[in-house]
Amino acid sequence: MTSKGTDVLVVVNNTQTQPDGETEDIKIMVDGVYYKKNNKYYIIYKETDTTNLMSCSTTVKADIDKNSVLINKSGDICTNMLYNPGQMSTGVYDMKFGQLCIEIITHHVVINLSDDGGEINIRYKMDLGGHNTENDLSIKINKRNN
Repeated sequence: MTSKGTDVLVVVNNTQTQPDGETEDIKIMVDGVYYKKNNKYYIIYKETDTTNLMSCSTTVKADIDKNSVLINKSGDICTNMLYNPGQMSTGVYDMKFGQLCIEIITHHVVINLSDDGGEINIRYKMDLGGHNTENDLSIKINKRNN
């Protein structure tokens, strides 16, 4: 892994379960950059919605020592989401059309990363502007063969 990072394929899967039990699966596959600094792994990638009207840059910071994950989004969507097992974090989800309060209660975090890639799994409850969902988030990192 170089100081500039390694080119990777990032696969993000999130299963959201509504209070009525209905589920929605969200999956994205994008190119990204992956590197390690101060015993923390960083994943950086760009997201666009299916209509290409909104895009944001996403940085995932996985702290192995604290077993926590911080996801920062900037662009058409701006937010910081902190996942610490057994803890609640709050913030703002800022979009083009307004802001929503966000509250996250993290059930568990599993970080299984190495210099070659790996996976992060997070289970959490999210309240986004009064809408509650249970979430299972998986972020997989696969090195690109160049």
